[in-house]
Amino acid sequence: MKINILLFANLKEIAQQSSLQLDVPETAIVSDIIDIVKKEIPDIAPHFKSIMIAVNMIYVENSFKLNNNDEVALIPPASGG
Repeated sequence: MKINILLFANLKEIAQQSSLQLDVPETAIVSDIIDIVKKEIPDIAPHFKSIMIAVNMIYVENSFKLNNNDEVALIPPASGG
């Protein structure tokens, strides 16, 4: 199945892209996506300690089951002043 990944803020800068599409097994959960993204874009891996994850605009846990064409947003903490 296809999953759309959205990257924001410093994650977008690190990856040099704002989104990517992954083909994953029908049994995929959020933690599977995390593992794939860490392998595809290794420089993002250290940031996963503080990233919030939303599927179709709803914050979810790493055990959340994904469906075809879901949109997974990787959201770093807000910063600024």
